[in-house]
Amino acid sequence: MSQATGKDLKIMGETQSNGGQFDKVRTMGECTITGSVEADSCKVMGECSISGDLSCTTFKNMGEVAIGGSLAAKQARLIGTNAGARSLCVAAVRGLRGTDDCAERHR
Repeated sequence: MSQATGKDLKIMGETQSNGGQFDKVRTMGECTITGSVEADSCKVMGECSISGDLSCTTFKNMGEVAIGGSLAAKQARLIGTNAGARSLCVAAVRGLRGTDDCAERHR
């Protein structure tokens, strides 16, 4: 999904960031990402809002994620709340627990 960029995005605490291309995205706390994110892996612990699309090879959510655009991942582990994705394209989902209101809208 993403070509190696040599840069990671690590967010701890409460902050905002621009989107972009990353090898790894790790968030812990509350974050708002403006724009789209493309990464090899994305792991969210806490609350995260992404205004654009999220495209990654592996996606792990252990908190609350709101995606303004589309979510595309080869593998996802969803524990928590997943809201707002305009479209959802995941090849394999493991550990689905919590709530997911985006899948209901696209049936």
